[in-house]
Amino acid sequence: MENAVELSVVVPVYNSAKYLPKCIDSILGQTYGNFEVILVDDGSNDSSGEICDNYNIKDSRVSVIHKKNAGAMAAVADGVAKANGKYIAFVDSDDWIENNMYEVMMPLFSVYGADCVMCTYKNVKEDGSISDIADMGISEGLYAGEDMNKFFYRMIPDLADKRYIGGTRINKIFKAELLKRLYKHCRKDIAISEDTYITHTALFSCASVYYVDKPLYAYLRRSDSITGTYKERYLEDWALSTSIYDGLTNILGGEERCFEAKFIFLEANVLNFIVRTRASLKQKSEWMKNAIADERVVKVAYVLPPEKLKRNDKFLYDLIINRSGVMRYLLYRELRKIVYKLKNRLRIRK
Repeated sequence: MENAVELSVVVPVYNSAKYLPKCIDSILGQTYGNFEVILVDDGSNDSSGEICDNYNIKDSRVSVIHKKNAGAMAAVADGVAKANGKYIAFVDSDDWIENNMYEVMMPLFSVYGADCVMCTYKNVKEDGSISDIADMGISEGLYAGEDMNKFFYRMIPDLADKRYIGGTRINKIFKAELLKRLYKHCRKDIAISEDTYITHTALFSCASVYYVDKPLYAYLRRSDSITGTYKERYLEDWALSTSIYDGLTNILGGEERCFEAKFIFLEANVLNFIVRTRASLKQKSEWMKNAIADERVVKVAYVLPPEKLKRNDKFLYDLIINRSGVMRYLLYRELRKIVYKLKNRLRIRK
């Protein structure tokens, strides 16, 4: 079919009315032409759903799914199921992309026969300034054959070098057949690290990947991104999402490194979530104590090499091993937050 859609861009949407028009405009303004946009309104209670419908009316490339709120994983899965393209990409509803992103990335599938094409991305503050550009620790080019082992090795961080190819879906384009199979059978109720659970599984299934060392995607670091309540099930999500590394020790460089990665993801997605959420110190302390007492967390900590731990990692390691000092750690993190805010204010005044 001459008019067959080559690329489907899935956008999960939840209460992002403030950012959504910029996101959609950046996709519709692509210099690459053969794509569709699937907006999945995950039960938004602001005007996000109306914005989606307006774009659907204005542009035939846009379709909309309205659904009861079930979380990002379920929303993405619904978008993937509806995708008509040979390839699938993702954009989060508060982010945006460079206007040539798909023009740069899509031809690489036919030129190199890659199963996935990925780029780097820039982390952007709400004032529009770039805080940093993600460093994957690899060079631009095609990874295939024996070189895939180098790629796989970089897929998880270690304590000495935390640069790695993240499980985030936003900077990657996959063949649709692979994603449709994975999302059809995956757990839809994962609340944290859902990207890692699916995307790393997909990458491990690839025979070749092309990496574009250009920040073609803008990831917005929202100040209000962590406002919800911590849930005990986040530990289950962490255990599930990092279980994909079990049995891959030969590829990834040994069992110790797999446990280092599990600790790093625990720190980022569970323990730091507790610290940043808006709750009383007493409540945070209770959550933290329960988390570090979990036998899976303790098992990970006891395999870690203490000599590799840096300052913040060492704090958390000591908490888990000694089962004490939780309130002292939380107060330290609160103090750091206050100092950071003061430094920013002084910088603005200058």
